Amino acid sequence: MGIRKARSTHSSYLNDGDTLSCEGSILEFLEESVPLSFILFFSFTLILFLSLSLLLLTFLISLFIYYMGKG
Repeated sequence: MGIRKARSTHSSYLNDGDTLSCEGSILEFLEESVPLSFILFFSFTLILFLSLSLLLLTFLISLFIYYMGKG
């Protein structure tokens, strides 16, 4: 009986219109605490760093294959 009453109170609370809604997105939250220009700069720098690292890794692997095949 107590459980049933707690459930009905809980469901009436949820149907009250006071539910948790995801009105703001994560980007809006970040814009309030961190400027958008910093986010863009950081993401651009990260992508540039990762692409240059991949290029260097590819070059080193090709050098390794070249010298191993040479002799």
